Amino acid sequence: MKTKAILLFIVLALFVSCKKQSESAKDVQSVRTAVVTAAGGQLSAEYPGRVKAAQDVSLAFRVAGTIERFYVGEGDFVRRG
Repeated sequence: MKTKAILLFIVLALFVSCKKQSESAKDVQSVRTAVVTAAGGQLSAEYPGRVKAAQDVSLAFRVAGTIERFYVGEGDFVRRG
């Protein structure tokens, strides 16, 4: 009995999946393409400006000196202690 129910379900699924495509799939939008060219033979543009960080961070250390070695890299997982 269980096998017949499973077989019936598979057959129904096949019939439902063979249904015609919906009308919305037939709507095709046309796209116009254009070739990009340099204006007047100019290949690059330079503009004056100043780069500034979006956020400034002020750091203070308890011990003065230089850092000789980093034991972890950027993005490494570390544990407390």
